[in-house]
Amino acid sequence: MKDSDRTLGSDRTFGGPDEALTNSSEESPTLPPGTILATRYQIVDLLGVGGMGAVYKAFDRQLTRVVALKTILPEMAATPTALRRFKQEVLLAQSVVHKNVVRIFDIGEDGAAKFITMDLVEGVDLKTLISERGKLPSAEAAGIIRQVCEGLQAAHAAGVVH
Repeated sequence: MKDSDRTLGSDRTFGGPDEALTNSSEESPTLPPGTILATRYQIVDLLGVGGMGAVYKAFDRQLTRVVALKTILPEMAATPTALRRFKQEVLLAQSVVHKNVVRIFDIGEDGAAKFITMDLVEGVDLKTLISERGKLPSAEAAGIIRQVCEGLQAAHAAGVVH
């Protein structure tokens, strides 16, 4: 890991492999269901916790739709590098429009809580799919890889390197 990828006082990176979601909330304080952020987003459920924060299923009370709400840990939000990267993630992601790339809607804060909202994609992640089913048939695996490549191609065309 390069020093420029580290947040101050941490070996964790922003947007790197350490950000994979888990269902454990040991490291990160989580928001209970019913919590309202910025008078707009009501937390419905915790989807996962990673090295940078947590992702929730939330209800946007203003637009009456369900979204994913990604928070950043307060200690990360306090570091200029992590906060800059968090905002950069939003700006870059908004420039990519493709069916295989999640849409970012909003960036906000509520007290010490900094968050972004995005499309909520229902279903299981690839890691869970493989752990539940084992090795995927070649045609299915190729279809998944094709979708990932198409999303990456759209990102690269917009100048985003993931």
